[in-house]
Amino acid sequence: MQPTPPPLIIGLGNLFRRDDGAGRIAARKIRANTPHPGRVLEQTGEGAALMDAWKGERSVILIDAVASGAAPGTIHRVDARTQAVPAEFFHPSTHTFSLAEAVALSRALGQLPAALVVYGIEGKDFSVGQGLSPEVAAAVGRLTEHIQTMHETSLVRDLIRKVELLAAQQNAARVVGMKLRLGALTQMSPGHFREHFEQAARGTLAENARLDLLLGEDPGDPQAQDVVLESLEIDE
Repeated sequence: MQPTPPPLIIGLGNLFRRDDGAGRIAARKIRANTPHPGRVLEQTGEGAALMDAWKGERSVILIDAVASGAAPGTIHRVDARTQAVPAEFFHPSTHTFSLAEAVALSRALGQLPAALVVYGIEGKDFSVGQGLSPEVAAAVGRLTEHIQTMHETSLVRDLIRKVELLAAQQNAARVVGMKLRLGALTQMSPGHFREHFEQAARGTLAENARLDLLLGEDPGDPQAQDVVLESLEIDE
C-alpha cells in the first residue's frame, strides 16, 4: 500500500501589499517545516497558472488573503468541491482571471482536484509596503500549525490502514504491538506521534497497541519522510 501523497499547498498573494502577502508567507512557513517542500508553492493568484499547478492533483490547499468585512485575522474555509468561491471575497488583483474564476472554470470542465480547500485569511491593511498586521500574522501562525497537524494525522491514518490490512490478512483479532521507525524528515517526536496514534487508532484493531518507536537519523534515507512499520505483533 502506497502512502497517501501530501496535498499540494499553494500560497497566493502580493508580498508588497502588506496583508495581501499572507498566503505566500504562510506557504513559506509551511515549506520550512515540512518534509515535502516541493509540495508547497507560491503564486500571485493568476487563474491560468493555478489551473496548471493543480492539474492532475488529487488534493490541493489554497491560502490567500481576503477582504470580506470580517474581523482582521479571521480564518475562512471554503470547500471548493461543494461551494462556490465568491469572487468578491478576495482583495482585488491585477489579474482579470482570478482564483474564483479558475475554480468555476475547472468545475465546469470537470477538472477540479478530488479535494480542493481554500483558506482565506481576513486582511486589515492592503496598502503598499511589506509585513503583516499583528492580527494577520497571528492568523498565519494558527493556520500553518493546523495544516501541519493535518499532515501528521494523515501519516498516522495511512499507517493504521496498512496495519489493519496486514492484520486482516492473518485473521487477527487485534494488534498487540508494533515496532515503528519515524523517518528523519517526518518531524514528529515519539511523544507527538503517540498522541496522534492514540486518537487515530480508537475503534480499530490497533487500539491500545504497544508502540516501540525508533528514530531515523539519516535524512538521505529513501524512507526518511515516512513512518515505517518494522514488525507487527498480533493476537489471533
